Amino acid sequence: MKKFLLVLLLTFSCVEHKFLFIISPNGHYQVEYKGHGNKDDLLDNDFTIPSSTDWIISSTIDDVDVESFDYIAKREFR
Repeated sequence: MKKFLLVLLLTFSCVEHKFLFIISPNGHYQVEYKGHGNKDDLLDNDFTIPSSTDWIISSTIDDVDVESFDYIAKREFR
């Protein structure tokens, strides 16, 4: 099984974007996206984050007691 990690750090925003790709020998693969940073920058659509019902999503976007926010989305492709 191969794993690839793609990190996109955009210098003009306050968000860290990470993608993890896990590719299995049978051709199936999993993608995990992690976004961390300012809520407004996470949601301003300059970088589209996974949001469809095909993804398993967990986030702290609705939390009011945090200084920076996390958004995690996972999906398996067959």
